[in-house]
Amino acid sequence: MTPADRRSTTPVPDQVIVFSGHLIDEPGRQPARFPDDPALVERARAAIAAALDALGAGAGTLALTQGACGGDLLFSAACLDRGVDLRWLQPFDEADFVERSVARGGPVWRRRYDSQRARLTRPPRALPVVLGAPLPDDPHTPYWRCNRWLVDTARSYGAEKLHFVGLWDGAAADSDGGTAQMLDDIRPYARDITLIDLAALAAPRGPADPG
Repeated sequence: MTPADRRSTTPVPDQVIVFSGHLIDEPGRQPARFPDDPALVERARAAIAAALDALGAGAGTLALTQGACGGDLLFSAACLDRGVDLRWLQPFDEADFVERSVARGGPVWRRRYDSQRARLTRPPRALPVVLGAPLPDDPHTPYWRCNRWLVDTARSYGAEKLHFVGLWDGAAADSDGGTAQMLDDIRPYARDITLIDLAALAAPRGPADPG
């Protein structure tokens, strides 16, 4: 079978969902943004699952994210549980990505990554392998380039199919390639945008608040 034949047999998705979200905090991060607190992680997981259900995500949906510890892996698990075609596009070779963006969350998040990777229908794709090295005068980080790659991949299926789901604390970007930058990049193209307020999920809750 030729590459063209393989492309012709790949189902065209009914919708494409791009996800970007904050990573689990490294130990000692100040101010805290997404601490690895089980109650907070569960609230984030439930909010992401609800967002996917509202979009009717299931067979026929393509989902794109990186697979980092935190929001990406919570989103990925929800996609896999719903039969979504999940693909991971990563800014580095996989071993390097895991070291930088998964292992920092500790062994629980590494196990989540490994178990979800085993369920992917396609292995993760690495930006330097697919797109090559950046130009010598490119000022952007690999994270920025990967965000653009995710956006452009989703756009290739048509803007009418493009949805964005983000787990974001509402703060301005503090780095080149984070969730705030992804939101800015995808906003002109997305059919709709669902933002999950991480700061609200992390806010202190009283004993009478079950949320």
